[in-house]
Amino acid sequence: MSRVRQSVVAGKFYPASVSALTEWIKSQVRGSVSQLVVAAIAPHAGYVFSGDLAVKTLSGIGPKDVFVLLGPNHTGLGNTVALSGSDTWQTPFGDIKVDVDLREEMLSINGITIDDIAHLYEHSLEVFLPMLKFLYPSARILPVTIKGDREKDFFITLGKSLFPLYNKYKKKVAWIVSSDMNHYENQKVTLFKDKLAIDKILNLDYQGLWEEVEKHKISMCGIHPAMVLLSMLEEDGDNIEVDLVGHKTSGDVLGDYEQVVGYMGCLFLHKGAKEGL
Repeated sequence: MSRVRQSVVAGKFYPASVSALTEWIKSQVRGSVSQLVVAAIAPHAGYVFSGDLAVKTLSGIGPKDVFVLLGPNHTGLGNTVALSGSDTWQTPFGDIKVDVDLREEMLSINGITIDDIAHLYEHSLEVFLPMLKFLYPSARILPVTIKGDREKDFFITLGKSLFPLYNKYKKKVAWIVSSDMNHYENQKVTLFKDKLAIDKILNLDYQGLWEEVEKHKISMCGIHPAMVLLSMLEEDGDNIEVDLVGHKTSGDVLGDYEQVVGYMGCLFLHKGAKEGL
């Protein structure tokens, strides 16, 4: 019997109405880039705050067979690296299938388990699903939550362990990290802190990113998934360039700049590799 992960933030983080979602997503789409996009980082706040930037980022990837979604574990429930055991995830546009074959391959990597408890109430991956289902109706997903309860080297080692899978499916699979940036400080501080982190991301400098986050207490909730992604991409580093899609804060939406959250979207492109080659 097929197991479906039910939506838990429809009507909260994003509209539950198909018509409202369709109109809204269509208004934010950007064309996909000409180069092969292998990964992205996108924000996961409510659509009113960062949904425009998330759609612009995800629509820039272009069609893929599978999207591997790496998100933070806000609830603290479940194992450190948790794959969803569900066969499909619910969206207002219809269910989106989980790639069970890639899941089995990923389970061979040390430290990765199936644990649906980690996904039970987590919003950081669900918010992308209406966008992905609308933009790429036939694509499959592989949702993974990553909890920050281990030392830095664990996440670096995990990224290196994932490189063979990344390399094997480079043209068919895109890896998407879900992360907001600095939280609940004023606009000036957040712009400063976010720039420190973004500069390191744009240079694939995961060691530098970790150091800046630690030194300046940058409350980037997806730091651990980002460490996994960047350490994985470092193995292909000479071939990767990064395109900053955009950066904004919640203050740009609310007009309140005293306590803001930062949002960033970027794409990781494979230099010289054209889709289909």
